[in-house]
Amino acid sequence: MDPLMFYPAAWDAPLAAAPRTTTGPAPGLTLSGVSRQYRGVLAVDRVNLRVQPGEVHAVVGASAAGKSTLLRLAAGQEAPDHGTVHWSPSVPVGAGLGVLAPATGWAPRLTVSAVLQWRGAVSDSAQRLALDTVGLAGFGPRRVGELSSGQRQRVALAEVLVREPRVLIADDPAAGLDPASAGEVWSILRRLASDGGIAVLVASHSLAPLAGIADWVTVLDHGRVVDQAAPFHLITRPTSAVTRRLTSDLVTPPLPPAIQERLVEDASAASAVLLRLWFRGQGATAPVVSRLARALNVDVPIYAACVSPFGGPAFGTITVSVPNQPAVIVHAVGLLAELDTEATVLGYVSEPPVVTPAAA
Repeated sequence: MDPLMFYPAAWDAPLAAAPRTTTGPAPGLTLSGVSRQYRGVLAVDRVNLRVQPGEVHAVVGASAAGKSTLLRLAAGQEAPDHGTVHWSPSVPVGAGLGVLAPATGWAPRLTVSAVLQWRGAVSDSAQRLALDTVGLAGFGPRRVGELSSGQRQRVALAEVLVREPRVLIADDPAAGLDPASAGEVWSILRRLASDGGIAVLVASHSLAPLAGIADWVTVLDHGRVVDQAAPFHLITRPTSAVTRRLTSDLVTPPLPPAIQERLVEDASAASAVLLRLWFRGQGATAPVVSRLARALNVDVPIYAACVSPFGGPAFGTITVSVPNQPAVIVHAVGLLAELDTEATVLGYVSEPPVVTPAAA
């Protein structure tokens, strides 16, 4: 059954704004209609993308979606067959750009300080600042062979930061790291944008770690943009099957098996309507369910819930049920709209089975 959506009109303005894919140059990084093909196969097909200072823009897609090719074009490592790449106006290509390379190939006996200077001498103060920024204060004398994989990746990031980039490009920077180390890398990238005003472009095959740090997300499929919006918009209103697969489990926990067994197609055979309530901003922590129960004067059972701070204001979902009565449903939808809460009808729930006590 296709879900029915009821949402406040006030949500449309911030969520339905046109993607920022204008073709004119702006501070940061702008890709306008870029395409790249190899042996007649399009790896990137007419992509528009903009990253402004202080923003994290995430490029997400499956393997062979075109993410790495797009980032190479953005970094000037390859030239597009069509379209233009423009960043930091009035600055020559290559200046002010930092590309995070994999933390591999370093001799184990190299010191961290030596790694930071492999492309040229760097002052002690610049090294200390970069290491402090990535949470490795005092690591300059340490040898690379003594570091964990997560620490080595942060050293690689510090090596980029000593050059004071205004645009930072990172292709799957947390690949191969344990969840805690990966989280540290993503958090650092977010801080570099928010606190340092750097325009950050990152790519990953998964949206989950990026939804919490990205201001804007571009979803690629076979080189083409299939979705481009803020994380909240992507997760609550995906426009492509690819995006729906990427976002399906982020803030929509599965129903308990006992409720799944009671789902029915025929509304006339149902005792209750199953609703998924979507929240954002202050609504994510407001007592919406208790208000709904008091206003309707009915019990409103909660079956699943999740609140996550993705891409700025907190948002999440709660799955509840209300009696399958037309007046109750109309009242509920109207009240939820007043509370700035979107509702999705997931289905209908039958009465629980009657359990007959066993004969004595």
